[in-house]
Amino acid sequence: MNWYQRLRLRGLNEHLRGSLWFLPTVAVVVAVIAAEVMVRIPTLESGALADLLAADVDGARGMLTAIAGSVITVTGLVFSLMVVSLQLASQQFSPRLMRTFMRDRGTQVVLGVFLATFAYALAVLRAIRGGETPYVPEVAVLAAFLLALASVAALVYFVHHATTEIRVDTMMRDVERETLETIERVYAKAPGSGAAAMQPPES
Repeated sequence: MNWYQRLRLRGLNEHLRGSLWFLPTVAVVVAVIAAEVMVRIPTLESGALADLLAADVDGARGMLTAIAGSVITVTGLVFSLMVVSLQLASQQFSPRLMRTFMRDRGTQVVLGVFLATFAYALAVLRAIRGGETPYVPEVAVLAAFLLALASVAALVYFVHHATTEIRVDTMMRDVERETLETIERVYAKAPGSGAAAMQPPES
């Protein structure tokens, strides 16, 4: 692989790292696939675990609807407020703050958890059947409940993470680190760079 191909590959990697959609999209796809697998797990007939997982059609539908609705509402509200705060901060300090926010791995993971929980709840919800032969995928419903708890933990983490990241010293440190990494990546790996390029020509 020559330097041009490495440069293009590095550019694609930087584009994916800087995009806010890539990791959440992967999380949504994984969540939908996991839901399709979980709804096929047979329901337990008896035992302590069966009593724990027991749920009727209306109760399961109500819980999944509440999880999906609340998670997507919280996601829109929290990230909208965060974007507005960063826009105001970027006008005062540096326009790179928005890019730093989008590249932040913690932000991408939290958004992925929220959207994965939403997609999983909807996918499980459509598998519930009523009527004469009701069917409730109890294991899948329990997993949706656990994902909802994970979303609450992710929300607490994101609030703490965001309030830390929008501090002036933290923002300036992040911008400085990214600038130095970009300089090192662009100039240190350029063709003809290195110790050989620094040697004076022979007389």
